[in-house]
Parts: sequence; structure tokens; C-alpha cells
Amino acid sequence: YKEGSYREALAEYKRALELLAEDDVERRAPLLGNIAAAHLMLKQADDCCSVCEQALGLNPQNAKMRARLATALVAKGDFAAARAALNGESGDVALSNAAKLIADTEQQLATAEAALANGEPAKALGSFAELDTKALFCYPTLALNMGRCYLELKNYPRVLNATQQVLRANPRNIDALVLRSEALYRNNEANVDSAPWVEPLEQGQRL
Repeated sequence: YKEGSYREALAEYKRALELLAEDDVERRAPLLGNIAAAHLMLKQADDCCSVCEQALGLNPQNAKMRARLATALVAKGDFAAARAALNGESGDVALSNAAKLIADTEQQLATAEAALANGEPAKALGSFAELDTKALFCYPTLALNMGRCYLELKNYPRVLNATQQVLRANPRNIDALVLRSEALYRNNEANVDSAPWVEPLEQGQRL
């Protein structure tokens, strides 16, 4: 884990967990913490949340685990649930850091959204990209916002890439389909009946 081999570490942690008895709380709890940390480093927010909840079921007072759960919830863009996970924050360093992450991320997201709304897509894109890297790495709305920036910047291939990421997770995401169709429409300078335009349009109509 310390060497950055998170997938290998995750496999070893899970193997060790399987060898422990269900009632061996003393050793299961820290192992679950390690598993959650590995999932988070691999940007697997849903898995991290699930494991954190298991660990908190064994020890609800585990501040580090609550902070880790809050961080994973921030990654999904669920700020209200992230704050609830901190359970009022009790002065613990890990909880304080998580609370700061929530506040800073919310503020930066609001600033970026305002820049996009004010016709500054390049400025907004820089902030969205930073958030995607450091905090909101499992938040489909962020990918769509980046796609909207690319649309205004006339970088249509990047719009298609951004929407494809969202549609892999949810093929029926209306916002992604609409944004994708808009990019294809604006970029269709040749033949409106070509497959790259007609197929996504028909997919959207079927919904």
C-alpha cells in the first residue's frame, strides 16, 4: 500500500479479512479501514462507502473511518451526506480535515459553475478539472459540466469523451444524451444523415 500498489494491497487485505472470524472485531475493524483506504485511492467511492459503513457498524466512534466515509461521499458530490457522516465533528484532526475538504470543494464547485454560467468556459474548465483530480472523481455532474465547457470551447471530441464516461455508468442519463447530441449537431458540417449523428438521436428518442 505504501508503495502505491493499491490493487495488490486491496487483494491482500481482502484475503486476510476472509481468514478472520466474524466476531473478531478487534482485527476486522482495522482491516476494513485498510480496505476502505485502498478503494478510495483507486477512486472507487461506492465500494469505499460500503466498507466504511461495515467498519462503523463494528465501531461507530471510529473518527478516521467517519472521515474516510465523508471523503468518499464528497467524491460522489453528496455534500449533505458527507457532513452527516462527520456526526457533528468533535475536534478530531481527521474529522476537521474532512470538514474543510467539504467546505473547500463546495466553494470551488460553486465558483466554477458561476464562471460557466457567466460565459467563462475556459476558467470554469480549469476549476472543474482540478476538482475532478482531487475531490469529485465519482461525480457524473462534474463530467457533464466539463462537457459543457468543451462544448462552448468548440472542442466537440472532448464533449463526446465526457458524455461517454457518464453513459457507461448510466446509459439512460438524459443530460448526457442531450449534451452529446448537441455536440454532434454543432459538429455536423457534412452529412446530417450519417450514422454518428442519427444513432445517438434515435437512442435519445427511444427514451
